[in-house]
Amino acid sequence: MKLVFLSNYYNHHQKPVCEAWNELTGQEFSFVATESFSEERKQMGWSMDENAPFVISENAITEQEISARIDGADTVILGSAPLQMIQNRLKSNQLVFKYSERLFRNGYERWKWLPRCFRYWNWYGKYKSLYLMSASAYTTADYARHGVFRRKSYKWGYFPQTVHYDIQDLLSRKNPMKILWCGRFLPLKHPDDAIQVARRLAEDGYDFEMDLIGTGEMEEALRRQIQTFGLSDRVRLLGSMKPEAVRA
Repeated sequence: MKLVFLSNYYNHHQKPVCEAWNELTGQEFSFVATESFSEERKQMGWSMDENAPFVISENAITEQEISARIDGADTVILGSAPLQMIQNRLKSNQLVFKYSERLFRNGYERWKWLPRCFRYWNWYGKYKSLYLMSASAYTTADYARHGVFRRKSYKWGYFPQTVHYDIQDLLSRKNPMKILWCGRFLPLKHPDDAIQVARRLAEDGYDFEMDLIGTGEMEEALRRQIQTFGLSDRVRLLGSMKPEAVRA
């Protein structure tokens, strides 16, 4: 079975499932990376795994070779990649799965409903061979309210490394309690909620330390909150780290 995964770039979130697909398909799996890493991602320690034989940079082969792989595959998964890359497959009724997070993380705008219905139907609704992989509990509903992917949606998600810990060992550790928050400092991630937790814990007399790993547009606002609430001796902003350092 030939499987092609089209997405912006190959990263540690997708590595385990891609390695499994490569094994299950008898090395007939390809991951086509359609973009280069942004500077923000590079600072976070993201890099292309040069040892993964199935990863193909869009710059490494011609558009014709990519099209040949897509058209010759048994199944194609479309992640963060241009829709036109799979137009030929859809027109010839070949199987495609669109992998997507939710559409309205920043709120729903009712006045855009009608044009979105038209646009989404034109992109997704008229193709019988196109299905949805929902990488959020809300994705299916977001698309369904515009009349697409109804009864054609499957649960999906990232497949990060799973590490099992001894819970009793964690709970028996001495004070101070250590709390870790990790993510980009963006409004939709709500890192400020972590600062509010720290404020409440401090007011209630708990002995704790809190580390926040990440960068983003809210960084200065977070620093001001830490200063305002008198948390400078308890809460640290550690900046970006590589995934291995975060795990440690």
